[in-house]
Amino acid sequence: MNVKTFATVFHDVAHLNNSEGPSYNVFEPKFQARDQMTTLRDTVVKLNTESPSLKALQQITLCLCFNAVNMIDTEEDEEALGVLQVAYAIMMRCVTKELTPDISTVKKTPMEDIKKAIADGKHPLEDQDTHEGSVAYVTVMNALGYYFSLTSGPLAKDTLELAEKCYVDWNASFEKEETNPSLLDLTIDSDGRLVEGETDGEESTPARVRFEMENAYTSTLFFLAQVYGPLGQPMARPCHLTVYRQLLLKREYSPVVWADNVIQLSSYYCQMALFGKAFHCLLAGKHVMPVDDDAEKTTGKVALAFGTFYVSVLSYYGELYATEKGKTESEADSVELQWVGQYWVDFPGVPKAESFEPVTNFEQARAIFKEGLKWLHDAAAIYTFEDQCITHISILRYMSQLYAALGHFEADRNRGIAMIQRQIALVDKLPEQLNFNAYPTDYRQLLLDLGELYMNMLELRGQQRRFPTEGEVPLKDGAYNTLVDRTVNYFKEFCDTWCDPRTKVIPDVLNEDDRLPYFTALMRLAQAQLRYITKSPMAEYENYGVAIDRFKKVIDFAKANQMPEDKIKKELDVAEQLVSVLTAKREGAAQRAMT
Repeated sequence: MNVKTFATVFHDVAHLNNSEGPSYNVFEPKFQARDQMTTLRDTVVKLNTESPSLKALQQITLCLCFNAVNMIDTEEDEEALGVLQVAYAIMMRCVTKELTPDISTVKKTPMEDIKKAIADGKHPLEDQDTHEGSVAYVTVMNALGYYFSLTSGPLAKDTLELAEKCYVDWNASFEKEETNPSLLDLTIDSDGRLVEGETDGEESTPARVRFEMENAYTSTLFFLAQVYGPLGQPMARPCHLTVYRQLLLKREYSPVVWADNVIQLSSYYCQMALFGKAFHCLLAGKHVMPVDDDAEKTTGKVALAFGTFYVSVLSYYGELYATEKGKTESEADSVELQWVGQYWVDFPGVPKAESFEPVTNFEQARAIFKEGLKWLHDAAAIYTFEDQCITHISILRYMSQLYAALGHFEADRNRGIAMIQRQIALVDKLPEQLNFNAYPTDYRQLLLDLGELYMNMLELRGQQRRFPTEGEVPLKDGAYNTLVDRTVNYFKEFCDTWCDPRTKVIPDVLNEDDRLPYFTALMRLAQAQLRYITKSPMAEYENYGVAIDRFKKVIDFAKANQMPEDKIKKELDVAEQLVSVLTAKREGAAQRAMT
């Protein structure tokens, strides 16, 4: 079939396939698209009978693979397999340049043969040179990879990596041609169609050749990203290259969805501490994201993404600063950056990615803090507590994390205390505004956060009492004990949320996800008990008794609830040691009380 005609019809059917179906039958557009693609295939088959060509074999293969993927999407996996076996056989005819006027004579390739070819690790185009065969091969392997991903991640990975190898080899060969446009050289309209000059459409132009192969390879990358995740392999490369090509090809392109995807990619680079790369992705997302749509789905996401980015930056460098390690670490020295540099491409329309300057002093930290706080305030204005309470609470917690990260760079104890007070002020009213039955996880997290903040406050106030400096006013005993009361109450209230409302008893064994935070709260509760200032040997004796009981609860809970050893061993050892030490101290207090 005429290349332009086929491309136009194929594109329209694909657009229908991706449209949203009615609530009573969400698959309706897919069934309609399958019927239309079958009609297109039959037309090409008829034309091939009259005038056999490699282009016709390629087009038939593309139609079959489209329908196979369509069947997988509509949960007709077994039917899809038969279609894929036929597609593989026709593709091999295209690869070996075996013209086939009567397509009905082509038999299914046995699955054992397909799997053996994949296991060999070589694609059949290594010794061939056909554009039609390359596009057909990559398309078939994409569809097979998608099918295999339902049952075997490793097999899907091997299949898709063969498709990628074929693309790489094809690209190396294509770039040696006299006319070899790159993806950036193509003109593609907003609907994802290639814009060409006046041609008869009987033969593929170099631009069409590039366009077809890039579309096929984009699917390869997309499926690889889906497969790598469950296998625990790095997803950044296929994800990055997928969204890059989606932007240029305008394929299944929605500015909101694309911006959302690149924002998620930014968070992935943040986890690798590649903040320059992450920032570039954020700029690209901001550049593409519409500003005239629903703010919660557009500009709000951008504001929240920038805010959390600065939280990540300041937290990372704050921890380095606090531990006296890597104060001059640069992204340029990163092993991860060297790996990312092998595939990295900048997104168009925004400044090129550059290494993010390390944060090594308070002035730099404060600048990052202010920028992050500005973005988070913008996000909080969009995600209000009344309309989006959980998102709003998350934003306030991010603000609190910014203060905590800035605190690593703060040498002045009074200002450090003031920062913690601001953190507390951000969230201390939230538990009473939140319904525990509706949001138990978020409610508990707030209590745990507040308890930890008060523990940090106790530490600084305790240092202030022991080693006051000029200008400081340490808390007196009563005020300090009031601070301890608040700390204890938050951890106690956290633990009490597991109380059975009928029996008023906390179960001995908790759900697996609840164990570690509960263990942490028990440990903090016991540690906070030791912070009380006692005024008599008898009060000291009684306080030791309460603390010992609480450390014993920590030990008993760990025995009854299995948890990762590396997460609890250090604190469990401390609890066991303190039970012994405090028992001896309690005896000493008892003797003093009797004298």
